[in-house]
Amino acid sequence: MAVEFTQINGGRFINESALYSYRCSDKSNKTLHQFLVRGQMIIYRGLLLPFISEYTWPEEVRATLYFIGLLYCFLGVSIIADIFMGAIEKITSKTKKVYMAQPGAEEPAIVEVRVWSDTVANLTLMALGSSAPEIFLSCIEVVGNKFTAGELGPSNIVGSAAYNLFGITAICVMCVPKGETRRIKDFKVFVVTSVFSLVAYMWLLIIIVVISPNVVEVWEAFVTLSFFPLLVFLAWLAEKNFCGAPSKIGTSKQELRDLEPDDKLSEDEYFHNGHLDHDGLVRFIKEVKKYPGLTDEDIAALAASKLVQSQSHSRLWYRVGAVRKMTGGRKTQPQLSARLTKSVAQSSEQRRVPTLPVFVIPDNNNSGQEPCSTDDATQALGLGQLLSITSVLPASLAREIEQKARKDILRRKQIAVRQDVNAVIDFHAASCAIVENIGKFEVEVNRKGSMDHTVKVRVESIDGTAKEGQEYVGVNQVIMFEPGEVSKMVEVAIVDDKQWEPDEEFYLRLSLLPHREDREGVQLGKISIMKIVIHSDDVRFRHTHPEPGVLQFQRRGVLVKESCGTTLVPVVRKNGADGEVSVKWRTLDHTAFNKKDYIGGEGVLTFKHTVPMSFRYQVELNIEIPIIDDMSENKDAHFEIELYDPEGGATLGPINRTAVTITSDDDFDTVISKIRNLTNANLHDFQVHHETYMSQIRDAFSVNGGDYENTTTLDYVLHFFTFGWKVIFALVPPPCFLGGWLCFFVSLAAIGVLSAIIGDLASIFGCLVGLHDAVTAIVFVALGTSLPDTFASKTAAVQEKHADNAIGNVTGSNSVNVFLGLGLPWLIAAVYHSVNKSTFYVESGNLGFSVGLFTILSAVCLGLIIARRTIPYFGKAELGGPAFPKYMTGFLMIALWLIYVFLASLQTYGYF
Repeated sequence: MAVEFTQINGGRFINESALYSYRCSDKSNKTLHQFLVRGQMIIYRGLLLPFISEYTWPEEVRATLYFIGLLYCFLGVSIIADIFMGAIEKITSKTKKVYMAQPGAEEPAIVEVRVWSDTVANLTLMALGSSAPEIFLSCIEVVGNKFTAGELGPSNIVGSAAYNLFGITAICVMCVPKGETRRIKDFKVFVVTSVFSLVAYMWLLIIIVVISPNVVEVWEAFVTLSFFPLLVFLAWLAEKNFCGAPSKIGTSKQELRDLEPDDKLSEDEYFHNGHLDHDGLVRFIKEVKKYPGLTDEDIAALAASKLVQSQSHSRLWYRVGAVRKMTGGRKTQPQLSARLTKSVAQSSEQRRVPTLPVFVIPDNNNSGQEPCSTDDATQALGLGQLLSITSVLPASLAREIEQKARKDILRRKQIAVRQDVNAVIDFHAASCAIVENIGKFEVEVNRKGSMDHTVKVRVESIDGTAKEGQEYVGVNQVIMFEPGEVSKMVEVAIVDDKQWEPDEEFYLRLSLLPHREDREGVQLGKISIMKIVIHSDDVRFRHTHPEPGVLQFQRRGVLVKESCGTTLVPVVRKNGADGEVSVKWRTLDHTAFNKKDYIGGEGVLTFKHTVPMSFRYQVELNIEIPIIDDMSENKDAHFEIELYDPEGGATLGPINRTAVTITSDDDFDTVISKIRNLTNANLHDFQVHHETYMSQIRDAFSVNGGDYENTTTLDYVLHFFTFGWKVIFALVPPPCFLGGWLCFFVSLAAIGVLSAIIGDLASIFGCLVGLHDAVTAIVFVALGTSLPDTFASKTAAVQEKHADNAIGNVTGSNSVNVFLGLGLPWLIAAVYHSVNKSTFYVESGNLGFSVGLFTILSAVCLGLIIARRTIPYFGKAELGGPAFPKYMTGFLMIALWLIYVFLASLQTYGYF
């Protein structure tokens, strides 16, 4: 089909009737790029697209496919940008050794310092990584248009700047947790980049509207590009505080500390600045060891999580983490299971709760040992006594006190160090004595801890000197505890052979059922094996002369390791077992102290003779003493337990005191070393960059980096959609080669190719749905390329102590976009036209209006940010603060972005 061209004002106009078969894609003439019909784009031939002659397909199908392709390429450029960021992290993490003289020391101290300044790295390599798609899109568009200016690149840069400043800042202001604030720490750097962001767009207006309207000369483009190193230099001076005394609106250390929430202040409690040191690890293990059921692997995962939290993270770290969440990749911080997350939450909650008096509820279900109070001020004051005291008060007030007491007890139980989350099943006593002619008797099995669910355990007999079938009938049965049921009786039958025999014994053992569903929510207690002694039925047990017996400790001393958790100290009943007797006990401090090395107190042991003349006796009970594991390396401390005041006719034996000696674990160093190695292994798994090709390929093929335990359904879905990109980009050389520079340039080239494809997809899609390039750029392309930054800033606003990583780089990134994204391609085009004795035209209409509008609105937004920092009504912080001002600020900033998009779009379509 012949096509006629008419040249008017530098634009190409053609006959509208000849365009039907070529709408938005022209394969017949590869020299065509953009044509105008009545001022609007009709035909577009991209730099790379379309690959096939699809212009004959239905436009709805083509628009849908191009839109899906655009979204898919946004994911792709995010993934390669992740690898690019890994290269930058490798480059900027380079250190050098500095020798520092020490007073009184013969040799200087060797200190490793980073070669790259944080500010310089943020404004150069990291800003390039964040803004690479926008910069490449602008450069490729100019080169692809034969060094003529396009609309997609410049509009994308201004549109991205608008969304970054208005949209991302609004999200960060509103997402800070309730009652918290975030201030910018390096405020001087923020001021420098903010000023340059305004200067950058004002300079664009000057050169395309005032100095040389609609034309960009070589010197103008060169000055635009030169602003970039000037910005970096002045920001570096501000970081080094070369600009004089601190400003009045700067941030003092005390102000930052006052604004930090308690949990943020405690991040360095164990690992200072994120360093894994011996003392910090020991302190951390002491804390988490308070929670039962944690393995060394669990502790290592928690330690790695704490280490990551206590480290200072860069903007790069948050952006990489955001991309990996969007693509189902390996996360940059450890993911804790629900159980470990609960432990961390309990630890944080426990630090917030002040020490209050504790009301101890007497445990009426414990027939052997009565509980003791853990608070001296409220000793022996149970809930029943409290209710009796409040009975003299008005009913309403009494109910209020009762409800508060119950809530306090419930809250205390929920955050208690030894929280019972499972049903604990054990025997009522460690041993029992019976006579041979007893026939049948019952053994009590008790349930403690959780009472919410039905649980099952197995009881079976084990031969000792007494043999099954000869001296007793074997036991092998499953007992079931219904919800709320606290005890069960197990019947045991004894065989009386009518012959005299010496005392014999056999054992009953509790065990969990093999099926997983039967093992959940239940665990065995300390007394899971019970010894049963059979006495011959001679005259000693005829009860003609009842003997209550003698009560004493089994041994004069007990040796325990501090990691044992709870030690059982046996008290035996000898020389008689008639009737029910009791004895009081108490702990006595020596070199070990109550509530520091162990949990002591006092209580009562009761030996039952359950049914008169049944010839079944309790002959051994245990005193349970919790041992506090403070992870001491050379511990050797002891305390005593004393028996006193026996009742029921019993007397005390000669061993009425026993010494409990607490020693440190023999394998203490082994445990610490193991946890340290596991923690380092966990940290290695969460590095930003890969060290080998194998790890890159493994991560590309694995969802969530191979951490399947914590993988969600969304991770699988995202991994499925991004699998192709991951496999392709796994071939990029890892940052371990050439200090990261090889990965840097290869991934940069890949970003360039993807940016070219994104530019073609966006233009053709916009054409198919009737959108101008400028509108497509400021809406779709700007949002697509800024999505990772949105998630990164939101995460940084929630997790960081300061606001620098959330919004501190927004103004710097916007400045870099102009100086590099427009300065570089314009300089290339201006030089090209200068050499060819032609003029580089840049139409000032749409771009000039868009830039001017953004400059005015950005000044309003930056003024609002500074006002939030200085006015108490807003919390004197850029982010967070009181609820109403916080959301008011956020909605106002979103309104600024919508105003920009709406007015810029109207101007593009010629409404004013």
